[in-house]
Amino acid sequence: MEEYWQQLAGLIVAPTLVVAAVAWILKTVISQGFARDIQHYKSELDRANFEHQQRFSTIHQRQAEVIANLYGKIAKSKSSAADLVGIFQQGSQPLTEKRSKQPKFIMT
Repeated sequence: MEEYWQQLAGLIVAPTLVVAAVAWILKTVISQGFARDIQHYKSELDRANFEHQQRFSTIHQRQAEVIANLYGKIAKSKSSAADLVGIFQQGSQPLTEKRSKQPKFIMT
């Protein structure tokens, strides 16, 4: 009977240890492969992130330049329009003073 238990234990323990060792080795190999893939994808994301930062920083800088240029043109045209309207004003008061003295009507 004792020999029966020894054979049974040998039939159960030996394959279990082999399966456990193979599973551990596969887990280690797969984990290392995933770690390499993750590092590769991280480096690709970092490169793409840097590329987008450079592209959009240039776009925002150009947008700020265009807005400043446009604002300057608007201010110049406003000044020119005020000079043009000033030619047609009657009397010594500027148009802005005449407007401020007129009563304001509220329309509902």
